[in-house]
Amino acid sequence: MHASLRSAIVPLSLLAALALAGCGGDATVALPLGGGGGPIYLFDPGVSSAGRVIFGGGAYGRSSVDGLVASGTVPGVCAGKTVRAFISVNTTDSIANMPANHGVPTSQPVIGALGPQLAADWADLLDGAIAANLQTATGLGNFFWSGSDDTGAATTHCSSWTSSSNNGWNGRHDLASSSWLALGASLCTNTLPLVGICY
Repeated sequence: MHASLRSAIVPLSLLAALALAGCGGDATVALPLGGGGGPIYLFDPGVSSAGRVIFGGGAYGRSSVDGLVASGTVPGVCAGKTVRAFISVNTTDSIANMPANHGVPTSQPVIGALGPQLAADWADLLDGAIAANLQTATGLGNFFWSGSDDTGAATTHCSSWTSSSNNGWNGRHDLASSSWLALGASLCTNTLPLVGICY
């Protein structure tokens, strides 16, 4: 082999070895697709809760809703990805600031786990309308807790999902207009589904 070719191949081999190191040999985790780990998926985990979300022996808030989603049915498209609840917990942990708080990529397409694309990227997801409703894209069959206005900013959220009093904002599964994320308020005693996100 020509010497210049050998010198070009060696660094690539080292790069691949370094990329695989420290991740248990799972190349799907070590080598992100498209610079951001591939598409973002929304899915129906098949779990519901009253507005006071209790999980894992009395935890509330973000750890509760994330844990409840992870305990449900997580689709195969989420293998090797981070799984969380697609919900605003409070003003500092809203859907809108999930990229800053939780590393959600902003430049990847957002796709329903059943296949339909919802948005071209994160900004497109939160600009009002989406390309398909969640019923079509994820199989979700009911209104769902969002805690968000139509931009993904936190609004009414059952006191960070810790209270059975007051109200929590919900979205609607069968709409693709701005009301898909911000339909209106439900009593915190009501039981509504959660939506999952993986990235």
